[in-house]
Amino acid sequence: MLRAILAETIPRTAADRRLFRLMQAFETHALPRPSLAVQVTQGYGGLIDLIALLLGRTAATGLDVAAAARELLALSPGLAGLTLTGNITADQAEHIVFARLDSFLNECRGSDPDTSL
Repeated sequence: MLRAILAETIPRTAADRRLFRLMQAFETHALPRPSLAVQVTQGYGGLIDLIALLLGRTAATGLDVAAAARELLALSPGLAGLTLTGNITADQAEHIVFARLDSFLNECRGSDPDTSL
């Protein structure tokens, strides 16, 4: 489930790239407007909470799941932006974010990543 959520943040198709650019435009418009900014903040907060919940169910104790969720979510749009400019491919972006997810899980487990995530 974690991998599916993170993979969805990486644009692969022309439609995905259009949606990502639309999201960027909305955020640029919304953030200086308090009534809209709160919606963006709440949306990201909900996604962070979901990722943290799933990390907490997957990871052994010792992982700050809220911090890990924020980092993973912060990493994904940056990588997505690099796919739009052609600096990296969607596969490369996905590999980077999955490697970080695996790193978090390995830090607490001390074992190989679970590829079923």
